[in-house]
Parts: sequence; C-alpha cells; structure tokens
Amino acid sequence: MTVLEELETAVVEIDATDRVRSVNGAAEQCLAIARERLEGRPLHRLPGLPDSVSKALRDTRRDRRSRHLHECVLPGGTYDCSVRLLRDERVILELHDLQWSRQQQQLRELQVQTGLLEATLRDSLQIDTPFGAAAADGKVWVRSSLEGMSCR
Repeated sequence: MTVLEELETAVVEIDATDRVRSVNGAAEQCLAIARERLEGRPLHRLPGLPDSVSKALRDTRRDRRSRHLHECVLPGGTYDCSVRLLRDERVILELHDLQWSRQQQQLRELQVQTGLLEATLRDSLQIDTPFGAAAADGKVWVRSSLEGMSCR
C-alpha cells in the first residue's frame, strides 16, 4: 500500500496527453468510477467532471500556473480542486472533500457553543429565556438544550 492510498484527499495524475495515468482510492470515491475504468481514459471522457476542471487543466498547461477551484460538484460530492503542473508535463489534480471540512467546522462550532453553555451553567450566570430571566429557569433551559445537541 502506498502513501497515496492512505490520503483522504483524492489524487488524479494526468499524463501529457490528458489521459488519467493513476488515481488513489479517494479519487475512485470522488469520481464514483473504479480505478480500472479511470486509468488510461482521456480526461474529457470522465462522466460528471465539470467543464471548469477541464478548462483549469488546459489553462494550467498553457500558462504553467497552478489553479484552485472552489466547490466543484462531482459524482461523489462537492470538492475543492487544485490543479498543478509537474516538470514532465504531467498534471496532478487534488480534490479535497468539502463534506468532511464542513463536518469538522460544525463540530468546532458545536464545541464552542457547548463550552459557552457549560461555562454559563458552571458560573451561574443569568440567562434570558423565553420564560423569563431567572437564573434557575435559564439553567433548566440550557440543560434541556444541551440534551438535544448531537454531532452529525
């Protein structure tokens, strides 16, 4: 098993003739096509590949500058895409799964919210609730709100 197989980032290697040379397991998932059907196939014949990715590949070859595309919708989900030219005219596509990034962000936000609510409980601060401003009522409301929280 290679290091590329361990990555959560999808990696697609494109040769100088714009054919898929190799992919890792994450790329199979993101493109929703088995490796055997991807490798050797012309890039423009990949189903579900947005025109913006093909254009970024052409532009990168033309001006030899890397590109970064945001929120590309692919068969396996929504990804940020980096296009980078190598010295031997191969191109590397790196596809970063935004669902994973969004879940991490939601978890961080939940941790902040939970931490603030726990601090409120611990420090006995007064909380305004729909039922009044009494601290005791606020604590009950905060506890019931925390019970309903979950990570997705």
